[in-house]
Amino acid sequence: HYGMETIKDLILDYLAVMQLQTKGLGNTVPEQAPMGNKEFSNPYNVPAVADNRIDGTSKSPVLLFVGLQGVGKTSIAKSIAKSMGRKFARVSLGAIGDVKTIRGVPRYVDGAEPGQIIKSLVRTQSMNPVILLDEIEKSSGQKGLQSDVMAALLEILDPEQNQRFVDHYIDYPVNLSDVFFICTANNLGGLSAALLDRVEVIRFTSYSDEEKEVIAKNYILPRVLKETGISNQYLQIEDSVWPLLIRPVGFDAGIRQLERNIYTLVRSVARRIVTGQQIPIVITEENVRDFVLPDQGTLS
Repeated sequence: HYGMETIKDLILDYLAVMQLQTKGLGNTVPEQAPMGNKEFSNPYNVPAVADNRIDGTSKSPVLLFVGLQGVGKTSIAKSIAKSMGRKFARVSLGAIGDVKTIRGVPRYVDGAEPGQIIKSLVRTQSMNPVILLDEIEKSSGQKGLQSDVMAALLEILDPEQNQRFVDHYIDYPVNLSDVFFICTANNLGGLSAALLDRVEVIRFTSYSDEEKEVIAKNYILPRVLKETGISNQYLQIEDSVWPLLIRPVGFDAGIRQLERNIYTLVRSVARRIVTGQQIPIVITEENVRDFVLPDQGTLS
């Protein structure tokens, strides 16, 4: 992750405290805490208490990443899981219909199934994964089903309550205290005071044009070329082209539009290579419009 030095420093501070607290308790959490084969013979027979608890308590903070779409919130969460040696699972709260999606459906009801939290433990086969609760602000309504969903989430995120979380499908307490929960939100509008009281807010700022250019040149373009099977010797992009790819239709906080522009450009290059055009193909300020589709925005 290029840039975001302040954000990375804040996250490292939290992880350092977690490590010290764990050592201070005279115990360590394994890199992976897989569920035993005995319990996992039934994929939904989740043990109520994990073997890797730290004296029944958890010191993991609940981080809330706040920022516009495309600024790297999900990517950073995945990197945190990788650096901790833990499995990663994502739960999209934007697609949550009602509280059953979180708490599960009882076995005696048609369509019985566990909720998304238990499913995440099953998918990762771990009792201490990093679980990303994505777009939590979309579950923060105060009326009807949304309030029920938020009540369930508050229980999950509360270290005083999540040691005995009851999924209606399992109907037995499950210890979530070793799970590292990370939430994301595009903004703080509508988030309840009760939720904000349980999380540590980390704000993601927009990338500067200079940061985007470095990311595009050193990370996105090499990855796209590798995915499309094109050697970097077949393509040359002049420096004057990058500002046009970065700001095709004005300012964009994230890098998703930039990534789409690069994918579009490389696909156009691939077609020209296949049809026998002379290589290397040089992208200039004058011809870049021939490589970026009109529906990607007017370059100016």
